[in-house]
Amino acid sequence: MGRIINCLKESGQYDNTIIIYTSDQSMMLGEHDYIDKRWMYDESMRMPFIVRHPVKEDAPQINDVVANNTDFAPFMLELAGQTAPEFMQGKSFAPVLDNHPLC
Repeated sequence: MGRIINCLKESGQYDNTIIIYTSDQSMMLGEHDYIDKRWMYDESMRMPFIVRHPVKEDAPQINDVVANNTDFAPFMLELAGQTAPEFMQGKSFAPVLDNHPLC
């Protein structure tokens, strides 16, 4: 991630680029003596989702919004100024970046 950010800065694109980082919770790798992400433990319920938006400097640092991976595409489309098609599942959570509650 650091190399990507450095490259963006060197190319002058850092302040023009929205950076999104997330990951999968994997298979918990043996936590609680289980190897599966379908068990209802904290490790399987939470995943990092980090957004750096150059225009949204006042965005909350941490929030408690519950989002699903089906919400990622509508979120990214909204950040790009597009509307998610009707057939697409999920709902954008972009208002969170402006400190607005989700309805």
